[in-house]
Amino acid sequence: MVMAHRQSRRGFNMALSKGVLKATIITELHAQGFITVGEHAKAALLAEAIANAVVDHIHADAEVQTTSGAPDGEHTGIIL
Repeated sequence: MVMAHRQSRRGFNMALSKGVLKATIITELHAQGFITVGEHAKAALLAEAIANAVVDHIHADAEVQTTSGAPDGEHTGIIL
């Protein structure tokens, strides 16, 4: 899963990776019968474009709900 939750010293983090998301999309496309390699195959390029757009959108418009370490409430910020 691309957006895996993992425990850190500060709590839970959500990791986002364009490369991992692209690979996940390609794996799903293969499972659905798409051809992603070859001279005329464009599905891998589509997977990369979708992965890039999703991660960029999440980073640009993220809002983080804090529960500790800072005053409780909603804050905007960057997800790393």
